[in-house]
Amino acid sequence: MRIRYLKSVGFLLVCIALILESCTTLEPIDLNKSDSYFINRGKVVFCERGNRQVYGVKKCEANLNYLEILSRYVVKDDKNIYYKGRKMNGVDYDSFSMDSGVPKDKKNAYVMTQTNLNVIPNVDASSFNYIKDYCSSIKWAKDKNNYYRNYKKVNVDYDSFELLNKKFSRDKDSIYGFVSDSTFFNKIKSGVFKGLFETTDKIQIVNKEYIIVRDSLFYISFLDRNLLKKILLKSKNNIRVLNEHVICIDNLVVFKGEEFKYKEVDSETFEFLESNYLMKYSYDKNNVYFEGKIIANANPQAFRVLDNSFFAVGEKYVFYKEEIIEGDSKSFKKQNNFWRDNQGNKYNYKGIKQK
Repeated sequence: MRIRYLKSVGFLLVCIALILESCTTLEPIDLNKSDSYFINRGKVVFCERGNRQVYGVKKCEANLNYLEILSRYVVKDDKNIYYKGRKMNGVDYDSFSMDSGVPKDKKNAYVMTQTNLNVIPNVDASSFNYIKDYCSSIKWAKDKNNYYRNYKKVNVDYDSFELLNKKFSRDKDSIYGFVSDSTFFNKIKSGVFKGLFETTDKIQIVNKEYIIVRDSLFYISFLDRNLLKKILLKSKNNIRVLNEHVICIDNLVVFKGEEFKYKEVDSETFEFLESNYLMKYSYDKNNVYFEGKIIANANPQAFRVLDNSFFAVGEKYVFYKEEIIEGDSKSFKKQNNFWRDNQGNKYNYKGIKQK
């Protein structure tokens, strides 16, 4: 009985300690330099982005009297370098610096991971720096000798190499991109960075995804295993960009690297509907479309997609995707987890009628 009592008291004390810890005030050291390092009871602590509920509070051994904040996550004291509150062993203290956002010492450049500063292998540390990013998941960098994509050297002509947009780059002889590799066909995100074709022609950059070379439009489809797609253009007088993946070129509408399914679409008035789940619904002055197919009895002026779903209403009808379903278009709406009207029609999110 006594042992059980002692265990209960111990548990209660732990709970009280945790509550007291959560109630202690975190005093920012310098919010202009970091929102993640604080003073707690006279000691340095690390709380990522100041969000203690999500990330918690971690002790940091740094000496507050000699603390220098180098970046959001990197600090130093009189003896050590710290990353996210953890002492970094192996870095050269005397030569360590943050060079344009890159942690460096006299021997190495480092990449900031979730928990550590990892050495970037086979680069010239003194000249290594990041270059323009079009995509947060892809890191482009260079040193005095080479270019690097996600810290891997790319074989290009150094003096003439340049990034064109999110997907394409070039040097004096070739166009490059990250495209599918048949040896990894079953891996959706697989691919290799390589030369796509040779050219010395002027490149027209349409947006972050598309380029035009001579009379051809190029696009690399991430969803299709990084497949390179090409469309031969009859003309290219008027280009209208709707978003990164959809463009109109003269009479042509291009959706994710492919011609719009309905060939008679009016490119001058083509748009996407608001509250449009995954860009499935679109329209022009004549029709409403779902995945490029005409929706019968849908008036472009009255058609409305409901709450970013596959349900829509028009003047007379209720639609699920491209099909008309039973329902009153005036009262049809989402209620709780179902879609219903005031006449007793009720559907789940898959468009299946419920009893």
